[in-house]
Amino acid sequence: DVIYIGNENGNLYALELETGEELWSLSLGGGIWTAPLIVEEIIYVGSQTGTVYAVDSRTHEIRWEFESGGWVMSPPAWENGIVFVTGGANLYGLHGETGEVIWQKSIGEFWGPHAVSDGVVYAGNDDSSFYALESSTGDVLWSYDAGDDGWSAPAMGDGFVYFGNRLSQLFALDAETGDLRWTFKAEDWTTTDPVIANGVLYLAVGNHDNRDGPRPLYAIDAETGEELWRFEADGRLLTPPAVGDQFLYIVSFPGTV
Repeated sequence: DVIYIGNENGNLYALELETGEELWSLSLGGGIWTAPLIVEEIIYVGSQTGTVYAVDSRTHEIRWEFESGGWVMSPPAWENGIVFVTGGANLYGLHGETGEVIWQKSIGEFWGPHAVSDGVVYAGNDDSSFYALESSTGDVLWSYDAGDDGWSAPAMGDGFVYFGNRLSQLFALDAETGDLRWTFKAEDWTTTDPVIANGVLYLAVGNHDNRDGPRPLYAIDAETGEELWRFEADGRLLTPPAVGDQFLYIVSFPGTV
């Protein structure tokens, strides 16, 4: 019943869900540009200064903090007691209780958004390759050269991993082997995170460079890559859609819901 949100001034807020009343706030210093991750009573959040914090949601105290070495631009991920965070050139697996480094992987100069599923961390790097890493060790299981960087967060489902980049392509890879299953060509950058629900992949597109004109939201068959339908929005779609019981909710850059 509590919403946790950060802002560019480095404050973490706890808001009462029903009323929006501020329950408490905590100043963490650098700007918070990503969503916090809540695991039981712990809130994990990264900042523009490169610091990752573990905050106790009951006492509002910092349990631990970790210097990642670069701007934390991706939300943390968690599985089996390990918190996965990026910081510039570094991808880390941290002990969720203590913040101790379990492993660190540095490839290129920048890691994109990441996700974890079934013991594997998936993330793109600025070397234009997309990686699958063993979650307990950080060892690379496979990589796929996608031709460019500027990544969306990965989405996983039914043995596939899906992601896009600045080539305006959506890629579907075999999650176990990294083999390409299909690609889908969109009308603009596919850096907005894809969302999967009930065998359908929803893809909203848009970029920060070209601001003119409408942009589509695609519904794509997750197994085959076939376009099922599209909806033309009145501007760039820079955030992923939210999937409800009967509706999809999207927000365009002009401010239309």
